[in-house]
Amino acid sequence: MSPRREENAGTPSAPLVLLLLQRPGLGIRSANRLLDVFGGDPARWRPLAGWPIARVLAAHPVLTPHQAEWVAQMPWAEWSACEEGLRKAEADGVRAVCRGQEGYPAAFDACLGADAPPLLYHTGDLALASAVAGAVVGTRSPSRNGLRAAGRCAASLVRGGAVVVSGAAAGVDTAAHETALRDGGRSVAVFPQGLLTLTLPDPWREAVEAGRLLLLSECPPHAGWQTHAAVARNRLIAALARVVCVVEPRKMGGSIQTARHAAAQGRAVFGAGHTRLPQAVQSLFRPLPEDDTSLDAALGAELAKPVVSSAANAGDKLF
Repeated sequence: MSPRREENAGTPSAPLVLLLLQRPGLGIRSANRLLDVFGGDPARWRPLAGWPIARVLAAHPVLTPHQAEWVAQMPWAEWSACEEGLRKAEADGVRAVCRGQEGYPAAFDACLGADAPPLLYHTGDLALASAVAGAVVGTRSPSRNGLRAAGRCAASLVRGGAVVVSGAAAGVDTAAHETALRDGGRSVAVFPQGLLTLTLPDPWREAVEAGRLLLLSECPPHAGWQTHAAVARNRLIAALARVVCVVEPRKMGGSIQTARHAAAQGRAVFGAGHTRLPQAVQSLFRPLPEDDTSLDAALGAELAKPVVSSAANAGDKLF
């Protein structure tokens, strides 16, 4: 776990975090580490510009040499561009929220710790990311039975008053989102690309405007679809959900990664259409109840459980 931020360190500044994340080779854990050490006030960072790495390390021995180098060589000349980029994105409907700011999903800190995204971009009602939720994920090419299972799971979550979380991919993910919205529920779609690159279908756009659909990403607003981001977002889906339903997963697919994250975070994982997978993978899943009454009871029991901090246990299993 990262050290707790000092109380007088100030809430994080989005331009500061964006500037930090643009440093080549700097990952999420190092970014969070530096923010924990120096806080979110740029005034605490700027005096270190140009310091020799040895001096930074002497003053802050908890840092690694690479982390000290990133601090000493922060490209402050790019500050204005970061501010302007965030302003333009907000004008286009995409807002940024930093870890530590009001509205940032508490589940990310509780479940991911040092792997929590330092900066999130969102369109829609951010409060949906802090509501009681369940996830439905699975293959991009489901069978009819798979689509039916995805719809049953999403509908059950809606009946239980939960938000339906998924990754907005074709197939099971899209079926889950659309079932939730069609049944009068709410949904969170976690994207592996910038939100300003999306072309939403009209029902999704209307649901965003109505406060029933939240679009969420840790990618900058204009970033294209990225494989590493598609892998990384699985941890976010699992962290937001108190229970995860996986439909017709592939052996090496993203839904299996989501299931592993959920298991590491202490979440229950229900599966449908997973019997052809290796036994070690099948052991992740509980069987999905076949009738809706039993399904409602099973998912409802998991939704009622309190969120327990699992970041210390999840740790290095995330990537």
